[in-house]
Amino acid sequence: MKLRRLLATLFAASLVVALACAALVGVLVHRAVRASYLAAMEDDIAARARLLAVDAAHDPGLDAQRLTSRVTEMSRLSGARITLIASDGTVLADSHAEPQRMVNHLNRPEVAAAFARGQGTAVHRSGTLGELMVYGAVRLRGTPEGAEPLVLRVGLPARGLDEQFFPAWRALVAGGVVLVLVTLALVIIASRAVGGQVAQFEAAAARIAAGDFARRLTTPRWREMAGLAGALNDMASQLDERMKTITRQANEQEAVLSSMTEGVIALDADGRIASLNEAACRMIGAPRDQATGRRLQEVVRNADLERLLDEVLERGEGAADEVVLQEEGERFVQVHCTVLRDAQGRGVGAVVVLNDLTRLRHLEAVRRDFVANVSHELKTPVTSIKGFVETLRDGAMREPESAARFLEIIGRQAERLSAIIDDLLSLSRLEQEGRGKEIALERVDVHDLLESSAQVCESKAAVKGTPLRLTCEAGLKARVNAPLLEQALVNLIDNAIKHSDAGSPVTVEARRSGTELVIDVIDHGCGIEPEHLPRLFERFYRVDRARSRSEGGTGLGLAIVKHITQAHRGTASVTSRPGEGSTFRMTLPLEP
Repeated sequence: MKLRRLLATLFAASLVVALACAALVGVLVHRAVRASYLAAMEDDIAARARLLAVDAAHDPGLDAQRLTSRVTEMSRLSGARITLIASDGTVLADSHAEPQRMVNHLNRPEVAAAFARGQGTAVHRSGTLGELMVYGAVRLRGTPEGAEPLVLRVGLPARGLDEQFFPAWRALVAGGVVLVLVTLALVIIASRAVGGQVAQFEAAAARIAAGDFARRLTTPRWREMAGLAGALNDMASQLDERMKTITRQANEQEAVLSSMTEGVIALDADGRIASLNEAACRMIGAPRDQATGRRLQEVVRNADLERLLDEVLERGEGAADEVVLQEEGERFVQVHCTVLRDAQGRGVGAVVVLNDLTRLRHLEAVRRDFVANVSHELKTPVTSIKGFVETLRDGAMREPESAARFLEIIGRQAERLSAIIDDLLSLSRLEQEGRGKEIALERVDVHDLLESSAQVCESKAAVKGTPLRLTCEAGLKARVNAPLLEQALVNLIDNAIKHSDAGSPVTVEARRSGTELVIDVIDHGCGIEPEHLPRLFERFYRVDRARSRSEGGTGLGLAIVKHITQAHRGTASVTSRPGEGSTFRMTLPLEP
C-alpha cells in the first residue's frame, strides 16, 4: 500500500474546503449583486414604461404604421426596446422587430402581470433578439373609450450585469488566492507541529519495540496528543514490568534447568526440539544450536527412544523406559516422557526428561566385580589353608618334613588373608574419612617424607638389586597427612620394584607446580598396555594376575593410593608405554 504524507493530505483537504468556501461565497455574492442590479433595472424600466405610457396615452387612434413609427421614435429617445401588445397577446408594434413575425406574448410574465395588476417586470431571454433582457410593462386604457386595454412593454438588455459583477468576481478570485495561501501556511505550521509530535511518537514506539522502556514522552499541548503520549508511556511502563518479569522467570528457569543433572528436552507437536538444557546436550552429544529445531530422531538415532516418543505423542499419555545411547560411548539413560499441554488442555508437544544412569550402572558393575573379586581373593587362601589342614589330618602330621612345609604354606596363606583384610579395612576407613573430611593435616618436609617411604622399601629393593633415587626441591613443604601419604608412596614404590627388572632404577620425584605438589614414581619395567590404564586403580584389578599373586600382592594397593590422594583433595594418574616403564603421579594441593 502506497503511503501518503500528512502535509499533502491536510493541504488537499484544506484546499478543497477553501475552494468550496470561496465558490459558495462567489455564488452568494453573484446572486446578491445580480438581484440588486436587476431590482434597480426593473425599477428604472418600470419608471420608463410609466412615462412612455403617459406619452402614448395622449396619442390615441394610431394605425399600425403610425404605431410602429411611434414606438420606434420612443425607442430612439429612450434607448430601450418598445413593444405594444394587445389584450389577446398579439404584438401590435415593436421597435426592433416586425410584429407579424413575433409570437403571441400573452404568456410573458411581465405582460400577464401588467394585464392583471396594471404593471409588471421580468428578466428572461428574448426569443426575437436572442439575448437576456429586463422587461417592464404597463397597462394602457383602450381607445376609443371602453375598448380592450393595451400593454406597453419596455425592455433593456442585461449586458450590464456582467460588467457590474466583474469587479466582484475579481475581488472574489483575489480573496480566494489569499485564502488558499493563508490556508497553506496554516496547514504547513499545523502539519509541522503535528508531524513533529508524531515523529516523537514514532521514535518512542521504535525504542519500545527495540526494548528501551526507560525514556518517557513529554505531555503535548493538544488533548488528543496528550492522551496518546500518556498511553505510550503507560504501555512502556507495563511492558517494562512484564519484560522484567519474563526475563526474571526465564533466568530462574534457565538457572534451574542448567543446574539440573537430568537432561530436559521440550518438543513441539511435530517432535522437533524447541529447547533443551546443557545436561541434555551432553547426553545426546549435540550442541544446543545444532539440536534446536531438528527432530529428536535426527539428533539421537535410537529405536527404543523413537518408539517411546511416538507412543507418547499418539496416545497422549506419559511413559518411561531405560535406553542405551551410543553417543560418546555407551550411556545408560532413564527416559521419562510426558505430554506438553496448553492452557486449554490440548497436546502441543512433549517433555522428555533424561536421567543418566551410567555411573550407577558402572557402580553396580564395580560392586558386582568387587564382590566377585573379594570372594575369589579370599577363597584362594582359605581353600589352600583348608586343603593343607585336611592333608595334615590325613596323616601328613606324622611326616615332620611334610608337616613343616604344609604349615609354612598355611602360614603364608594366613598372612595373605590377613593382608587382604587389612587393606579392605584401610580402604573402608579412607572412604569414611574422605566423605567426612576428617583426615588430620600437618605441615611436613616433603623430602623427609620421601626418605621415610624409601627406607620402608629398601630391604625389598636391595634383594632385587633395584636402586632407589630421590629428587625433591629444597625446602619444599606441604600440609598433608604424613602416615597416609607415606602408605601411598610405599605402595607405589613397592609396585615399581616388583615390576622393574633387576638392576633397573626406581625414581621418586617431588616438585612444586603452582599451588600443587606433584610426586612421580618412575620405573623402567615392562610397562602397561593402554587398555588397562583406565581401570588400573580399581580394587582387585590386575594386569597380570598370576604374577601379582606370586609376588604377594593383594590387588588393593593402587586403590588405596587413589583413595588417599582423593582424601587430600588431589588426583592420581598413570602414564605408561609397554617395554619402557610407567610413571605413577600424585597431584596434591600444597595448602588444602
